[in-house]
Amino acid sequence: MRAISQAGTVINHTLDEKTPTFGFWKLYDFDVDESGLYALDVFHNEGSWTHFITNPPAKGYWEHKSAEEINWTELNITGWANDWYVERSYPKLCYTKAFIAASGADFSGASKPLGQVLEIVPLDNITTVGKGDFQFQLLFNGKPFDNMTVTAERIGNDTQFEKVTDKEGKVKLNLFDPAETTEWLIQADTGMDPRVVVAKDLPRGKDSKEKSFVGPVYRTSLTLRNDYIKREE
Repeated sequence: MRAISQAGTVINHTLDEKTPTFGFWKLYDFDVDESGLYALDVFHNEGSWTHFITNPPAKGYWEHKSAEEINWTELNITGWANDWYVERSYPKLCYTKAFIAASGADFSGASKPLGQVLEIVPLDNITTVGKGDFQFQLLFNGKPFDNMTVTAERIGNDTQFEKVTDKEGKVKLNLFDPAETTEWLIQADTGMDPRVVVAKDLPRGKDSKEKSFVGPVYRTSLTLRNDYIKREE
């Protein structure tokens, strides 16, 4: 992960097995030595996964390997139907970002992309979170990504709602919440979108003609709060 100050100073840090934890979560802190808005940019590789449909149409199992890593000659297919196949195989690549506001923050900086492969960019001023409709833009390799689902979830409330991006990759979500302090988690992922993955012929049962979707799955999230500017006591 990296913390980027408003002035452009970058603090790099790797979260590993030595990182302190709280439950499932890894903990990290750093000194906010500069004024302005900090952006937190995090990347996490969850490894590769392959999903077999062993007994179509539905029964299957997951292998924590990519198709390239599987030894097909040693694959135990006992009990599998003759039309088994690989539904999909992919590395799961995850991005997330958030903001920390110190004194003198220029909140327009939150609308500048960080360069994540899949990235949600807040287009409205982040100090308006919680007041109603808020516009975002979804980028893939820096370009608008259309026809993709973006979800919003108020942290502490499992209810989600979603919208689909337009031709400019933009989407508007209602983030209204009258609570004094609230956080929102905005998420998107590429899934098996054919612009990202390809259909290939992988080993399969003798009666199967199914193609396999192979390629990366990118997931991204953005955390926003409604208290970047502290209320007067």
